[in-house]
Amino acid sequence: MNDVAQPGRDEPLLALMLQAPCTSVARAAQEAGTAALSTVVDVPPEFALIWAVLAHHRGQAAAITAPAIAEAAGLWPDVTPVNRGTRVRKVLELAQDVWPWPVCGDGDGYYLAVTADEMTHYCAQVRSRALCNLRRFASFRKAGKRVGFPYLGHGRWADRQEAPISLHVG
Repeated sequence: MNDVAQPGRDEPLLALMLQAPCTSVARAAQEAGTAALSTVVDVPPEFALIWAVLAHHRGQAAAITAPAIAEAAGLWPDVTPVNRGTRVRKVLELAQDVWPWPVCGDGDGYYLAVTADEMTHYCAQVRSRALCNLRRFASFRKAGKRVGFPYLGHGRWADRQEAPISLHVG
């Protein structure tokens, strides 16, 4: 993976990030107040503060953890770092449809994608997790049917009406 900006290839992308469309949501929130942003688009009021921190973390090499984002934004100082991180992740999830720029997250933290490699890597990571969850769901459903839970469709199940549960495999 490419962690370093490539001359000639990344300058237009970096220049684009510095233009108004990249930071329009965060800038609009700062200028109009976060309450005004929340009425226009249904995003948590903390989003503008979180985005202001993320805007300085461009590229995987500049990743920042979720608890560090909360600390830098001055959010939830009375909450443990783990819970602050959970809250940051939830705000980013709730506001994902209005991100001014693609946000990537991995074991190192969150960052704005600045290269095609970062975009490709993150998309592959998300796709892999989605497929794993889909396989887990299918296996769960098969196991439920196998032991007698009637599947009603749309993720709904009926109670078993059979003999006691036997956990014997084979």
